[in-house]
Amino acid sequence: MSGWGFLLQGGMGWNCKNWGWACEYVVGVDVVTAGLEVLHINETKNRDLFHAARGAGPAFPAVVTRFYMKTLSLLPMWQSLYFFDITKFKEVLEWLIKLSPTASPTLEIVLVSSFVPQSSPTPTLTAVFTSFAPSHTAALSALTPIHTSLPCPPSASPNHPSRFCEPTSLPEEYAAQLAGNAAPGFRTRSDNAYLSNDLSPAQVAAALDPAFSSLPTKQSTALWFSMNPTSRRARKGDMMLSMQSDHYFSVYAVWEEEKDDGVCDSWVRDVFARLEEQEGTLAGSYLGDADFQFRKAGGKFWGEGKGDPGDVKAKWDGEGRICGLLEGHEALGEGVRG
Repeated sequence: MSGWGFLLQGGMGWNCKNWGWACEYVVGVDVVTAGLEVLHINETKNRDLFHAARGAGPAFPAVVTRFYMKTLSLLPMWQSLYFFDITKFKEVLEWLIKLSPTASPTLEIVLVSSFVPQSSPTPTLTAVFTSFAPSHTAALSALTPIHTSLPCPPSASPNHPSRFCEPTSLPEEYAAQLAGNAAPGFRTRSDNAYLSNDLSPAQVAAALDPAFSSLPTKQSTALWFSMNPTSRRARKGDMMLSMQSDHYFSVYAVWEEEKDDGVCDSWVRDVFARLEEQEGTLAGSYLGDADFQFRKAGGKFWGEGKGDPGDVKAKWDGEGRICGLLEGHEALGEGVRG
């Protein structure tokens, strides 16, 4: 995905749970409107477009040519990895949910289910703690409390050696992510949801256990991403980005053969259908991992009272020249209201 799309949809980036969303650091945008006006938009100029540029995603009714950003200094990175048997999912996730709000603000916290290695007969859980800290001493201070509070012994398999406070870098992490992505020619389906903050850690773990434990292929993954405490604070400035919760959950079905389309598509649908059947479980969805032609996950992408992208579209692109969300008639430019 391009940086343009990443910022328009909100930007769930590195250490988002502490630094906040990437779109919160956007201070201005150059755009070309559907009416061919060339505009600079910011907090004081064309505020409705600027509001939409930070969180409307493909519902944004103009073409971006440049973003103006505040930036953060890139800090050194250290990482701890712990591997657990998939049968420990509930125990591990409950532990992560409880520690996330008070963990060091240098820490990004993620839990992944995947087949590592792919010859493994069952999925493996990987708890990933990435520290952005100015020194090794500071990283140790952040990661040591995690290391001493593990809820159960990690895997002792030679395929899954735990790592504690090892140096890493953005190039290394991007290379690892690329290696874990589907190879050219593979088929993919992804979807996501935010789970309600009203759920207890045990309820969140019970709701997500079926997805993490039942990956349809050896290339597929499921992910839980801690968003607390950034999910509990006010946004930095006026923006359409508004839907979030403490718990971000996504699945990535990956397979090779067309004959498996039905099985893998059904698995993704079933994962979210089960969650939707549990009243009060889903809060909404994130634009970044949503397939607008596949389903309307969790009911909504924006919070109440944060503006309807349809209102901005009607003003700036009433003829529907910019395609929008590709949901039903919206693909024809007839608005973006669901």
